[in-house]
Amino acid sequence: MDWISSLLLATVRLAIPLLLISLAELYGQRAGMVNIGLEGLASIGALVGFLVCFFTGSNWLGLLCGALAGSILPLSIRTALGVMLYGMFVAIVVPPAKKNRDIFVAVVLALIFSSLFSWTPGLKTVSPGLSIVVCTVAAAAICAALFPVKEEREAA
Repeated sequence: MDWISSLLLATVRLAIPLLLISLAELYGQRAGMVNIGLEGLASIGALVGFLVCFFTGSNWLGLLCGALAGSILPLSIRTALGVMLYGMFVAIVVPPAKKNRDIFVAVVLALIFSSLFSWTPGLKTVSPGLSIVVCTVAAAAICAALFPVKEEREAA
């Protein structure tokens, strides 16, 4: 399989949660309710579900707690957990970006594309979920073209 089809398959696989969140926001907006924090709620649910599943060993209990976490927790705790998730993201991304130029370029490209969607008048109207998908695909495609990964052939 060539790198373009691998890139497209990985992009579709990773974009599905964001597309489902965008669809949920679309239904909410059609009903007259705007909730710009859906991605944060999904992140909190994923974090709580993972932690419960990890510590208890029960997939079903993790799923139940993750699903309930976004609606039961008060806003102040959800906000604090959202900040913690972004802090964890920075802690995970920054050290490799300092050591590896390819990762640094990918992070900078994603930041530039995200800034364009936030500041360009015509692009401000694009939904946050779609802009994340477009920024991710664009940064990944450019980095895949600039820094191809050499595949190692297994000795048969």
